[in-house]
Amino acid sequence: MKILGVEIDRKKAESEVNLLIEKYGRNRSENQIRIDGPAARGALARALNSAQSIVGTRLLWVDPNPKNNAQEAEFFKSIGIEIIEVGSTSKALEFIPVVRPDVIISNISRPNDGSGELVKCPAHYYQLPSWAKGYTSLNQLNLDVNSGKTDTKGFALAEEISKLPNPYNALADKEDSKIIFYTARNGGISSSQCGRIVTNRTDVLLNTVISVLEEANWRKLGTPRDPRRQSEGLRFEGFHLETPRPDGLRLPSQ
Repeated sequence: MKILGVEIDRKKAESEVNLLIEKYGRNRSENQIRIDGPAARGALARALNSAQSIVGTRLLWVDPNPKNNAQEAEFFKSIGIEIIEVGSTSKALEFIPVVRPDVIISNISRPNDGSGELVKCPAHYYQLPSWAKGYTSLNQLNLDVNSGKTDTKGFALAEEISKLPNPYNALADKEDSKIIFYTARNGGISSSQCGRIVTNRTDVLLNTVISVLEEANWRKLGTPRDPRRQSEGLRFEGFHLETPRPDGLRLPSQ
């Protein structure tokens, strides 16, 4: 299958999904990344069905340890998504105006990656994370995180993106965020008001990326978004109207 001059190798994409299921499917610990095979394969089916919304889009991945996400990145590449990897919030802010990402994935465990208060994009913890040594009160932890008295970690990314000029600050729109927090251990116990989701499930990650890209395409075509359809994972075929990135575009040095 070729869309916008990019070839989608269905067999390779299926192989990448199977490798993810094999990698994470054996691990059922509540504190580790998990995956549901049918849901992961469903993400691939959605991507193939909505290929014109997916191929040629750009994903900015913010994580100082990209090897941790190598298998997931290979899946996204296999369905025609371009991956740009950076290791910090500051690098992400430098790259955003250049690469104009369609979706952002970020880890959370980046100590001392951001400073200052989380004003526009406060975070909230529902359980005490393993790093919160000395805390016994969730309320106090949340107060300290959002006031900048303790480490804001990767959540600082959403706050900093919200301060960017238009159109880049739309990536952190509270009603239509393009930021996905993907974490090995804290999925489900925290949230960001400017983040789409915090998850430690790989199948949720795959489907959420597809949803973000599908919804962006719906808006370009003037098709109203139906939240019920989003939650059901219904598929939509359309056209990716954005022009390809010009050849020779130079990225900031890493």
